[in-house]
Amino acid sequence: MQDPIPTQNSMETATRLMAFFGIAARVANAGIVFLTQVLFARMLGAAEFGIYATATTAMLLAAAFATLGLTAMPQRFWPAYAANGDLARQRGLMRFASWGPFVGGTAVAIAGSAIAYLASPVLSPAVSTAICLAMLTLPALAALDVVEGIALLKSWKYLAYGLMFIVRPLLIPTVFLAAWMMGVRADAALAVMAVAAATWVAAFLLIILVRRKIRTSLPEGPVASDHRVWLRAGLPVMLIDGAFLLMTSTDIILLAVFADDAAVGAYSAAARLVALAAFVHQGLTWASGHHFSALHVAGDSSGLADYATRMTRWTFLPSLVAAVVIAAAAPLILMLFGKGFEGGGSITAILLIGLLMRAAVGPAEQLLVMTDNQMACAYAYAWAFIANVVLCLALIPHYGALGAAIATSVAYGAASLIIAREVRLRLGFDIHILAAFAANRRKPIHA
Repeated sequence: MQDPIPTQNSMETATRLMAFFGIAARVANAGIVFLTQVLFARMLGAAEFGIYATATTAMLLAAAFATLGLTAMPQRFWPAYAANGDLARQRGLMRFASWGPFVGGTAVAIAGSAIAYLASPVLSPAVSTAICLAMLTLPALAALDVVEGIALLKSWKYLAYGLMFIVRPLLIPTVFLAAWMMGVRADAALAVMAVAAATWVAAFLLIILVRRKIRTSLPEGPVASDHRVWLRAGLPVMLIDGAFLLMTSTDIILLAVFADDAAVGAYSAAARLVALAAFVHQGLTWASGHHFSALHVAGDSSGLADYATRMTRWTFLPSLVAAVVIAAAAPLILMLFGKGFEGGGSITAILLIGLLMRAAVGPAEQLLVMTDNQMACAYAYAWAFIANVVLCLALIPHYGALGAAIATSVAYGAASLIIAREVRLRLGFDIHILAAFAANRRKPIHA
């Protein structure tokens, strides 16, 4: 069954619908995650919560490499295969996206555990042990990320958002509290193991349900695989994800080296609060990806520019409102975490500035990936990562968590400026928020 070619109006309608469900799911997810973090902070204390935060940060960083860059591949290649009626490669892509992340996740988990073990003299044995336990999550987390992309591609919104953003986060505190009630000590190791167990359950459920639905929309038949093509296209995406997470994880990792676990816990609580404002950007980015690809495949340069500009406006304004509300409420909300977390209001405000800098260029990163300009994103985040490391090393020893927040926000701004410049050079139009408001973008030079 060949997918119909969407029109501009249908793309916008579909994007709004998917974005609505995506944002709603992320709002619910943000609430669940926030309450879970409050639970963990109060039951573990600032020091153990800092160990937990370091371990989960290392896990998320490694997860970027565990996916092999396949997270965007269904949205990237499916529109072209659908336009050509290539059912065999559609089947092959679905199959490879299902099992490939498990292989990559296992390899990265082994490597990550080895690195954590070797780094135990620097990070402390407790942190290293927690990181090794967190690595058990990687194969399932990688599969969950990639298969979620398949569900988004097919507009199966309840599957795409339900397992990742609702079921998994609800399972984490459930497993943690169940183990605690059975007499297991409430510490960072238990919290990390709860994350691993919840992720494996959610991943298996999503894979089973997606494969069942695929059979109803994609009839049985020959399977053709382009493993090299997909992996070659995924490599830059893996570099993008890795560079981005390196950039956003450097602060916590270096704080763990130069500061005590309690400082890491306080900083992590502020960062979790900032994440409440990021759901708008994330929701619109994932909802728009396959539409960028379809417009690019169709050679509709003007439609691509118009659609990208609209997405930028839809991203920035809600993000701005969310940031203002969170900045105002931060001192009160952080008090919920307990003793040792109250002073994170200034850290939250600084990190929110970085978030708004990213929102100011809308889904520009996804736009470049879907138009075969992945290396431009990798280039941007690589430079931003270098800037973040240099600034963290310069500021953290003197200013602690506040210095880490400044370094991270500056890195966000640098990445956004570079990505906006790359969109203009490669696609011929401006995507930043000022151009979106002025509506005076240039005509595309080429698709």
